[in-house]
Amino acid sequence: MSDQCLVSVDEAARQLGMAKSSLYRMAVLNLIPSYKVGQKKRGVRFSMPEVLAALRRPLADELTQQAVTK
Repeated sequence: MSDQCLVSVDEAARQLGMAKSSLYRMAVLNLIPSYKVGQKKRGVRFSMPEVLAALRRPLADELTQQAVTK
């Protein structure tokens, strides 16, 4: 993954209309993919296509499950 494809938590929060704390929490819980960057690996970056796919996944799984049970 190239650094050019990754965005900061500020940019990801702005694009998604979410709080930064929500993004951090979702990353820690492995609900969305994130990448540690920097010499001490303390910075966090996000790949927006991967985050968007992860955010869509639960809804798609839920709709599929509902369709199967009907």
